[in-house]
Amino acid sequence: MKLGMFALDAYARLILITAITKLVSFVIRVGAQAGSRY
Repeated sequence: MKLGMFALDAYARLILITAITKLVSFVIRVGAQAGSRY
């Protein structure tokens, strides 16, 4: 049971890291486009 909780926690962290990485790359891309405009 404890192993299952550990796997679930690791999976949740992986999803969180992936979401943050996508968000950061999106913000950088939008910021670069806005920076090239002005």
